Amino acid sequence: MTRSLEPIGSFVIIEGDSVKRSEFSGKKKNKAKPRILYAPGPGDVYGSYIHWINGRHEIKTPTAAYSTMFYELVKRLDADALVLSLQKIRFEQQESISFHFIRQLEAFNKLSYIRSSFATGIRIVFRAMIYRPKYIVISTHFPCWTWPLLAIFSTVILSCHNTFWPQGILPRKVRKKAKFNYLKFCARWLSLAVCTSAECARQISILTSGRAVCYTEVPQIVARYPLQSRARCRSILFLGRIEEDKGVFLLLHAFNILAPECQDLRLTFAGDGSGTGRLQESISNSNFKNRINYCGPLDSEGVHNAISAHDVIVCPTTSRFNEGLGLVGFEAAAHGIPAIVSSVVPASELLGESCSVFGVDDLNELVSSIAKLVENPDQYIRKCGATGMVRALIYDRRKSWGTCLAFAISKFESEA
Repeated sequence: MTRSLEPIGSFVIIEGDSVKRSEFSGKKKNKAKPRILYAPGPGDVYGSYIHWINGRHEIKTPTAAYSTMFYELVKRLDADALVLSLQKIRFEQQESISFHFIRQLEAFNKLSYIRSSFATGIRIVFRAMIYRPKYIVISTHFPCWTWPLLAIFSTVILSCHNTFWPQGILPRKVRKKAKFNYLKFCARWLSLAVCTSAECARQISILTSGRAVCYTEVPQIVARYPLQSRARCRSILFLGRIEEDKGVFLLLHAFNILAPECQDLRLTFAGDGSGTGRLQESISNSNFKNRINYCGPLDSEGVHNAISAHDVIVCPTTSRFNEGLGLVGFEAAAHGIPAIVSSVVPASELLGESCSVFGVDDLNELVSSIAKLVENPDQYIRKCGATGMVRALIYDRRKSWGTCLAFAISKFESEA
């Protein structure tokens, strides 16, 4: 299925119209190497490092991994870096890139989660105090109260991969408005952000009153896949976490409504999560259970095998989840397959005509969106064709997270 894998270096471009390697060089003007602290959140960052030093991409994810691009950028900038890992690592010092394990407390309920988050945040701040980096790249996985404390030591660059509120739904309730004001206070210390979607960038701009400079990446698919000729829509795929907030039960309900009229329509769920047991029970209770499949979690190859075997992918995220992008729509576009997404999924902005958008939490609109593709082959074929515009973006390495981070750092290096 795979046509080719591009070299890792092609995902980080630091020599362009505005970004010159000489701006970063630690040898220029006798400067010491810049230090960068990276707090990426969950994930096997050391495993990614082992793949990187061997010239391989992370095999667990179909998109270029942030940590892999970070290592490549550090190498190209001739910088030193400290990577904070939430998973245990075998070795801490690896030449110019060092690792430090941040132990997280177990969380059993909301109170223990708050305690765990606080303890993790304190450990990150303490490590920054010792390391004294010039730049801190921190994921939105960590609490926002760390931003002003980290800004004491260096320039904070937020890696923003989730929205702070659902797209198009500004905080209105008292509790949510209080959280918004708290976020706004913490965001006063943000200098830069690399955002996973234009919506994330807009929200950062709102929180900082336009002060923080935002760079918006486009997820980069590592491999290239053959496009299959499709004439009609008959198989639906949900790919992601099995959670009620992700809209899995809304989609199942919509399928049960459509199934009597569409005799050859089928639905597949792929993924894992806290709602797995309930989903399996709901499938077994459906009158159309012989046309519904749950295949569990998939690895990178399994993800793309599943996508290529279906006609449309649905991302029915509800208003109770802060969706940062909706990556599955781009993974589907790599195969020439369109998507149906709810109105809180920011991916729709780049997916354009290749996707259908329905009102969030609206069962009737979801049913209608699926029915239109099933009943109108011409419309379905047009949407398949529109995925070509998306592929132009997901294979444009100038728009990668690593390239955006290079531009973010260059803004300060060029002014130094």
